[in-house]
Amino acid sequence: MRGFLLAAAIVLATTLAVPLTGTAAAATNLLPRGDCITPQPHTRLVHCPFAGQDLAGADLSGADLVMAGLSNADLRDCRLDGADLHGADLRWANLTGCSLVGANLSDADLFNTVLDGADLSGATLAGANLQGVRLIGAQALAADFAGAYIRDARLDRATLDGARMPQALLLNSVIAGSSLRGADLRGAVLTGANAVAADFSGADLTGSVLLDARLTGAVFEDAELTGAVFDTARIAGARFAGARNLPGNLSTMVAER
Repeated sequence: MRGFLLAAAIVLATTLAVPLTGTAAAATNLLPRGDCITPQPHTRLVHCPFAGQDLAGADLSGADLVMAGLSNADLRDCRLDGADLHGADLRWANLTGCSLVGANLSDADLFNTVLDGADLSGATLAGANLQGVRLIGAQALAADFAGAYIRDARLDRATLDGARMPQALLLNSVIAGSSLRGADLRGAVLTGANAVAADFSGADLTGSVLLDARLTGAVFEDAELTGAVFDTARIAGARFAGARNLPGNLSTMVAER
């Protein structure tokens, strides 16, 4: 219950403090032009050649980094809370331990980006490319991953309670030991995913695809499973107490264990 309440609080706080579209987008255009040598928060930095640069520990909260080039940048322990990184190039960048609460990363390219231990609570990553991304031990309460491409990613031991992941592609990704309590996974594709001991309690997996997924010890208590596909999934030790609308093949698999 505490996870659900915290996720709801994140949604409310980021909605009130960091709107990501409309007025907020217009507001970033009014930010003062920033200095690329000593970048400051709440400035426009879209013109800065940050690719490959050392920005570890930098505070870029609320900065305008739309379509910015940050590939291979060192952003460890940075602050990007509320920053607008729509369409930014973050390929191979290192954001270990970075705070991105309420940041806009929609349509950004995070190919092989490292975000271990980062906080993306309330962030928007809709339509982003997260192939090969590392989010080990990261927190992303109520984050929006709608339609994101998350193939071959590492999200083990991550906290994704209340996250929005409809139509997300998590092909062959590792979410072992992660918490996705109350997450929206409608139509998500988790084919070949490793979700050993993951917690999907109260999640909506309507129409999701879990073909050949490793679900040993996973928890689906009180989850919505209408139309979900579990063919060839490994479900030894998985728990389905209170789960709703188990598809016929899954009901058979559970009964035969």
